[in-house]
Amino acid sequence: MKKAITLMELLIALAVTSILILYFFAIEKIGRQDLFTVSRRAKVQNEVSYVLGHMSKYLPRTIGSRSISAQDPVSTATISGDAALRFFVDLASDCSSPGDGQWSSTSGCDRWQAYRYRSSSASPTTDRYQIWYYAYCPGSDCGTESYEVIARHITVFNCTLTDNYVDVSITGCWDPTQPASLGACGSANNPSVTMNAYINMPSVTAN
Repeated sequence: MKKAITLMELLIALAVTSILILYFFAIEKIGRQDLFTVSRRAKVQNEVSYVLGHMSKYLPRTIGSRSISAQDPVSTATISGDAALRFFVDLASDCSSPGDGQWSSTSGCDRWQAYRYRSSSASPTTDRYQIWYYAYCPGSDCGTESYEVIARHITVFNCTLTDNYVDVSITGCWDPTQPASLGACGSANNPSVTMNAYINMPSVTAN
């Protein structure tokens, strides 16, 4: 005689199946969330790393002596209230490769350059959390010279001068404008990354 499946057995089987489905769904969701977070963190890290790489390329070209030029060849003075780093670089006649090792503010290519950080209070709001690079910054505020936006998700930009090197600390966030209720900077779905670099300027002296 064939044994029939009772209602109780059917309910138990359905319950076990539902639990297994929910378990595998939760595992898949967690895996997807982890991948999502890792991807966002990697993008933020790449942006911060790009800025440090950019600075490491141009800052070593800084040249000058305070006693000879009567001014510091590198400055952390603000630009129109924004945190900044302004420096005098030595360039060859093509205005791109390193120059002759001589300070000359009147030559065609030796020039002031700058990095400027547009903080959370910058105006207009579309400029916030950006880092601007000026290939030419002739005055203390860079005037109306054009600039390149090299980062758009930066929450901290600190530069400290010590002798002939710059200690740079930069923090990036996936979405600096996201409200805390949805995940503040540093949370799982809104990761942040902090990186530091010591950039040497071999042709700079305070003497």
